[in-house]
Amino acid sequence: MKLEKLEPLDSPNYLRLIFEDGKRLKAPAFKVVELGLTPGAEVTPEVFLALENAQSLASCKERAVRILTASGLSKKELQKRLVQKGESEEDAEAAVAWLEELHLIDDLETAKQLVRSACLRGDGAARAKSILYGKCIPKELWDEALEELPEMDGAIDTFLRRKLDGRTLDAKQIKKTVDALLRRTGESAPTARSGELYQPPFLLNMTNRTLEKNGERVKLTQLEYSIMKLFMENRGKALAREEILDAVWGKGYFGELKIVDVNVRRLRIKIEDDAQEPKYISTVWGYGYKWTV
Repeated sequence: MKLEKLEPLDSPNYLRLIFEDGKRLKAPAFKVVELGLTPGAEVTPEVFLALENAQSLASCKERAVRILTASGLSKKELQKRLVQKGESEEDAEAAVAWLEELHLIDDLETAKQLVRSACLRGDGAARAKSILYGKCIPKELWDEALEELPEMDGAIDTFLRRKLDGRTLDAKQIKKTVDALLRRTGESAPTARSGELYQPPFLLNMTNRTLEKNGERVKLTQLEYSIMKLFMENRGKALAREEILDAVWGKGYFGELKIVDVNVRRLRIKIEDDAQEPKYISTVWGYGYKWTV
């Protein structure tokens, strides 16, 4: 069949192909370019099938990103969810592999986040294991994930919560209380040195590319570190998703803006007291995010 014309769509990542016989096909722009298709070109059944397959996989990838943005899932869970939504087993597996290559899904990190959340709720190892099992986390990752349990039960945190009779404090109140405790013991709160950004309760070391919260190391990926650095360097400023994408992934990055949302969600899980009600990284609806420490 002959390709009559190419039409742009709202998303720059896709084109609509219109054929002389009236058929229409939405396809990824990169695939159209890869196949060298221009108006007037003859499209064989094999090429048409390749376009259909590329569109099917691209659609599956977009759905995978949307699902992952909304909730933290293991690889197996995400693959199952995609198939339940009507995607083929092959596309679902390829989409999950693609996300893994981009470091957007990591079963070990997901497991650690689940254990931290369980510990914050007061759950012990048995309950944490039950959660890991329910989330389809491979058993070989459980031991390393469960190492997070002691880190989430610090003596000072426990002491404060007992003394406050269950009352919830905001970040300023917690800092004031901790500073008072430090003064009583003859210690002082940390101050920023050269190559560091100190915005209580966070300390970002730009030499070692590390982050601490209340003196405890927060394990970040390189992407998460770059986003955190961007936020802390732009304290109180609303950053557009496009601005974050350009600063962290580079202006030459070809992909969906949703990748920003996925990484911000993962960062919130690691640094927020409650990722469902974030107080450090606030959402600016329809625009982007703002660092509000």
